[in-house]
Amino acid sequence: MIPLQEIQTDVLVIGAGISGLRAGLSARCAGASVLIVSKGAAASPGVIGFNAPVGPDDSVQSFFEDTFKGSIELANPALVRLLTENAAAAAVGMESLGLRLDRMRDGAWHLQKALGCSHPRLLHQENRTARVGMAALKRALAKGGAITRRDIFVVELLTTREGVMSGALAVDVRERKILFIRAGAVILASGGGGGIYAGGTYPKSLTGDGYALAFRAGAELVDMEFVQFEPCHCVYPKRLGLSTTLFAHGGRLVNARNERFVLKQYPAGEGAAPKDALARLVALEIRAGLGTEHGGVWCDLTDIPKKFITEGHSAYYRLFLKHGIDLTKQRFEVGPAAHTFLGGVAINTRCESTVPGLFAAGEVAGGVHGANRIGGNAGTEIHVFGAIAGANAAAHAKSRGARTLRDAARRAEKLAASLSAKGRSGRWNVFSKSIRELMTSKVGVARDEAELHEALGKLKKIGDEAAGVECENSLENFVGQIEIQNMARVGACVAEAALRRRESRGVHYRCDYPKRDDAHWKKNIYLRQIDGRMRVSSRKKGASA
Repeated sequence: MIPLQEIQTDVLVIGAGISGLRAGLSARCAGASVLIVSKGAAASPGVIGFNAPVGPDDSVQSFFEDTFKGSIELANPALVRLLTENAAAAAVGMESLGLRLDRMRDGAWHLQKALGCSHPRLLHQENRTARVGMAALKRALAKGGAITRRDIFVVELLTTREGVMSGALAVDVRERKILFIRAGAVILASGGGGGIYAGGTYPKSLTGDGYALAFRAGAELVDMEFVQFEPCHCVYPKRLGLSTTLFAHGGRLVNARNERFVLKQYPAGEGAAPKDALARLVALEIRAGLGTEHGGVWCDLTDIPKKFITEGHSAYYRLFLKHGIDLTKQRFEVGPAAHTFLGGVAINTRCESTVPGLFAAGEVAGGVHGANRIGGNAGTEIHVFGAIAGANAAAHAKSRGARTLRDAARRAEKLAASLSAKGRSGRWNVFSKSIRELMTSKVGVARDEAELHEALGKLKKIGDEAAGVECENSLENFVGQIEIQNMARVGACVAEAALRRRESRGVHYRCDYPKRDDAHWKKNIYLRQIDGRMRVSSRKKGASA
């Protein structure tokens, strides 16, 4: 038996990256009591800045057009409008909290031009934007009385008999106890699912738990087939990230035959290829058997002036040198790495899901980016929609009050009584490794029908096998089992949506359907669990549910 703690809060926020912190602060400023829980590391520290149309020749309309065009016309226009209209206010709000964005000598903001943007609009504080911003938000939350708890693994979202979100069951891994949390509203801000792939750019702990929680609670997911890959991640001797901007200054990619394969489609060079196209070309070269020994292609930056790398990109230079690679003297092996999930929980303009009282913001939410995302918009999204979700969740919580949830309370008591803080961990690492390797090889950058069917079958088998493992009443095993089931379920959502979309669009590429097909597929794919089964539907942009 382990302890059971009951908690009452107006708003429960699941996730402590920037979107979760911003949501918590917004809800607290609206007068709601706030509890923020997080499982582990967030992806937010990797955000280098965020877009806002504050330049002298820029406009909200231009920002809107760039974002919608970048989505390959699949983003929800209402959400894009919210993003672009509220971006400048988000920047001002963060500065008021202590984020000192870089400015020119005349006092104007220093703006960088991100990939896919027609104007410079990326605001930043050197390369520390996210870390400084998170620190500012944490200070404001602590001052405002919000409660934040780490090492909390949420296992189930709770709803009333009428289907309204009312809290969660969770495990405090550090204190080894069950948490029964009653909440007037719940905000998912748990990040993406890059951790279900091998060698992704984000922490392995980002295993898509938010998607799985929402799906099991009956919420719709949208655009789950669209997973953005960084095209050139070092694969040997150490997995290391690399900026694709270096290709615009003389960087080259060659296959095992020493051929610059990118030039076949982009004669102007690797720097002319968008990220999604570059990732696809690299993946297809490897798939054709023209890759390197360790499953990549060769990246050669030796034609770039040495000073440009050692001084202009000193962080990359030092990082690679630490692992025995001198970017100015030697080539190295690179390949695509899972980066960002562009789909997620389907939300409306209030950031509310199809389950009343369940809100979502940040990477866990879908509909903002469609089939592709322009550079800098990940940072904008977490600030803008975090604030919107927090304000609306607080209003929802105030309007309905607390619920008793007697059935859930009994389940929490029974669970706490059945578990022990002792016991050895099961073979969950074996399951997670199998899922990551399967998703990378069968549901990666380049996909086809046979491999997607194979992935779905194996994911179901892994999920079923994990569910059948005897946990021996161990708390650690209970958490491991739920996490593996989450990974398998999210992987199945990606594979199923990818199988249904019989075209190639944005970051989704089908080898057997290599062309874009607006006549049949200018629409979004929705997934929902009904009576324990996945139901799939598709709707044209703007169609109501």
